[in-house]
This record gives sequence, structure tokens and C-alpha cells, in this order.
Amino acid sequence: GGAGARPLGPGRGGGGGGGGGGGYQVGMRIPTAVGSKSGTEGPCSAPPDSDCDPLVNSERTFLSLPSPGPSGRCAVGNDVKYWEGTRPSEPCVAEGPCADGSPLSAMGRYINGVFVAKKPPGEDISDWQTPTNWLQLQPTVHVVDRDPQTGRVERVWTAPSVPSTRADLASGLCLNVLETLHYTLERSGTGQIVSARVTATVSHQPLPAGGGHLSVTQAFSVSFAADGAVAAPPKRSGNPGYADGMPVRAGLLEANATSSFISVIKEMAGGMTLPRMGDAMGRCAVCANGTGSGWDCRSVPDERSTVPVLFGQDIEQGCTITLNRQELQSFCDEQELHPLLSVPDAMRIGMFGDSDTKNAFEWLPSPDQAQEQLSDSSENPAAGQAYDRRGECLDVVTGTHIQILTADTGNVRNPQRKILGARVVYETANWLARVKAMGEASHATYSIRSSVSFLNILDGGTVEVIPPPPSILPSLPDDIFYPFQISPSPPSARAPSLALLLAASALATVLAAALPAWGG
Repeated sequence: GGAGARPLGPGRGGGGGGGGGGGYQVGMRIPTAVGSKSGTEGPCSAPPDSDCDPLVNSERTFLSLPSPGPSGRCAVGNDVKYWEGTRPSEPCVAEGPCADGSPLSAMGRYINGVFVAKKPPGEDISDWQTPTNWLQLQPTVHVVDRDPQTGRVERVWTAPSVPSTRADLASGLCLNVLETLHYTLERSGTGQIVSARVTATVSHQPLPAGGGHLSVTQAFSVSFAADGAVAAPPKRSGNPGYADGMPVRAGLLEANATSSFISVIKEMAGGMTLPRMGDAMGRCAVCANGTGSGWDCRSVPDERSTVPVLFGQDIEQGCTITLNRQELQSFCDEQELHPLLSVPDAMRIGMFGDSDTKNAFEWLPSPDQAQEQLSDSSENPAAGQAYDRRGECLDVVTGTHIQILTADTGNVRNPQRKILGARVVYETANWLARVKAMGEASHATYSIRSSVSFLNILDGGTVEVIPPPPSILPSLPDDIFYPFQISPSPPSARAPSLALLLAASALATVLAAALPAWGG
């Protein structure tokens, strides 16, 4: 399961050295236990389960994550070591029935009833028998809804509890199949583990025709965080506008579990990224060639091998695929987008460097737009692929290009960089199978590519506006002197001007004041 297969008992510590009951040392392995219901042999339910007892099951193991074995199948043995995590691990293939307890399920194997030792147990048996020395994993499970025909992501939502893996015969799907799992262990300054969290991603996969086991690609990882660093707020890329060279903020549109009318953004850690396409030889990192006589590419790109998308910096990359005639036909008939070219329909891009993840209107495309995805259409972009008898695959999607439109907004004295629009454009081409010559292989090499380009709209006619100074005298209404009339027409005998009346009034006042003096 999520722990190694090697038994662990009192006195064997955390591996790499004696435990002694003290704190972990760098490089020590992490003891784990799988608990059961107190007083019973029944399995624990989804955490937090106060009745789950880590001491019921006497066998202890080390925390270990699956990694690819010789055949690429998931095999336990990648030990988690304190502070260091694990050695680099590639995605692996898990196979099993569509049920809880199988390698396809996150519930019983990796989450429910799994405890982590706060400190390495020493020689004292009481260290093992004290429940407070163990931490139960606290889970978060994201459910990914995909189009069953194209495999494109349509929606991501957070499950209120750990969902069970089961077959739904009506839809022909195996529900809640584990895709990715990440442990986050929070360490203290004294060498103890103070918090243990696990984040899992599950999806619904088509059931195999005729029954049998299902095969899926899974990825596992672990990280250690300093005490208090787990709940750190997401980093901004500007305030409010973007700063050049900062990560473009991106996330997946997520339905709120408490309301169907509210949407939030599950932000991608580190911002928007593209999968790194090629290796040192230029071959595609995922599905670089066919398998046998057919093309069956269901692998997912390694989430740790990515290219960051930084604001204002264009990206262009590519890789090559080698296919023979039969593989090209199989690839063409499946009408599936190559995993390195896929963009989730639920992806959203932040308009500002500090876009609020709780306000979907600050992300593109926003809820007030008719477009529900970054691409021009929700249809499968590879649906137009067609194979003809000449050995040619028509309208192959060979490129994914993300175009981002930016502009300076706000006050001209302090402009703020904003993303006005974004879209995904798919490039197509025709692939022709190579004709096999005498003594030569029939394999041909094809190329795919992806890019990100920024187009900044210049202000052009923007003019700095200086408003006129305010008037000293207040503005008065036009009829303030009513019933007197103020007219621009020449004065007449019937309508004396207001100025003449005011002058006569002033003269009368002066004369009245001067007459007493003259009489004296």
C-alpha cells in the first residue's frame, strides 16, 4: 500500500540509524501503521475517524511510495526519508479490479487508517503503545470529470470525503480511480512531524470490455514543509497588475461543494506551466513511439517536468514521434490528442497579478462570457483526423498555441499590466506513412510543438488629460434674476437692460448720501 512491505518493530527506529525516541534526523525513514476500528478487525472509515486505533494492527511499516518497476508497473520501494522526501520517481502503471482495496483505490490503500509516527519510536515499547505518538493522515480529494470520448478535463471539484472506487455498469465507468497522490508532512524545529496531509486526484475511467482488470497511470510524490508553512497564502504576480517575468496565474474552475451557483478557482501552485516536451535527443517525453502494431498513449506528463509560463515571455518547444504505418493508422483512428498538447477545458487564467481565487469573474474565460473554455470550441480538436488508403493521416493536431492578449490599464502615471484575453489555437498538418523499402524499416518521424505568445496592445491615442482649474465664483442658475430678463439683444424702450437699472440704482444711492453734506 502506501507504506513499505518491510515489517518494523520496537527498537528498529526510523531506519538509517537508531531511533532512541528522539526527533528525526535527516535521511531517516518514516514509520507508519495501518489502524483498525477499536475493538474490532473492521477497517477505518474516512478520516478523521476517532475510533481508528493505530495500535490494533501490530505490524508497522515504513512510508514508501510506488515507483516504476522493470516493466513500468507500480512497485513499492521508494522510501520516504525525513526532510529529503524520495528519490525522483516517474509515473507508473497500476493494474487491478475496480474496487476498494485494489491499487486503483485511494481509500483503503493510501489514506484510510494510515498513521504516521510523530517521532521515530525507540527501544521503549511505550513509544509504540501511545496513540498520541501517531498522526492520522488528513485527506483532500479532487475529482476530475473528463469527457469519456476525448479524455479532456471538463470539471474539477473537491469531494466532501474520500470516495470509494466502484464500477458503475450503467455508465460503463469505474468511478474514483486514483491518478495522483501527494503527501505533505509538516516538520517542527525539533525533528518531529506535526502534521500529515495527503492530496489525491481521482477520475472516472472506462471499464474494460468483457470485464477484467483496469490499467491506469499513476503518479506519487511527497514534500516536507516547515512548521506553519503549509497554510501560506498563494504568491501574487503583481498588485494589482502583472509584473514582467512573474508567473502567469492559472487554475482550474471548481464547483463549490455547498452551492451549484458558485464557482471558485483551484489555483495551480507556481502558476501556469507547460509540460516539458522533449528529452535531450528531442524525442517526446511521453509516447515517443507506438507500441507493437498499434498506438495506445494514455500516459500523463510528469508534473515535475514543466516549463513555467512567465508574464511577457514567449515560449516555443517541440519534440518528435516515431511511428510505423500500422501505428500511424491506429493513432489516426483513435482521434485522440497527444497528452503533451492537451489543455484542460476547466483551465482559467488570472486577469491580474492578484486575481482572487474566490471570484471567478477575475479569471479568463469569466462566467459572463459565452465561451466556457480557452479553445474556440468544446469539441475534440482531434475529431477531424482521418486515415486514407494511401497511408496518410489527415488533419493531425500537431501544435497547441496559447495566445495571451495584454494591455496597460488604469492611470497613465501608474499603468497596471492586465490580461485582456486568452485563447488556445490548434495547429494541424497531414502525416504520411513511410513506404518500406527493401531492407529498411518503415518508421517515420513526426514532430509536434507547443507555444505561448504575448501580444501587448499599445496605448496609441492615449492622451494625458489635465482638467481645468475650478472657478472661484460658484456657478449660478440662469433664472436667478427672475422676473428680470437678461438678453443679448440691443436694449429697447420696452425692455431696459439690467445693467442700466443697476447703474441708475447705484447713482441714486450716491446722490442720496451726498445731499445732506451739501445742505450743511
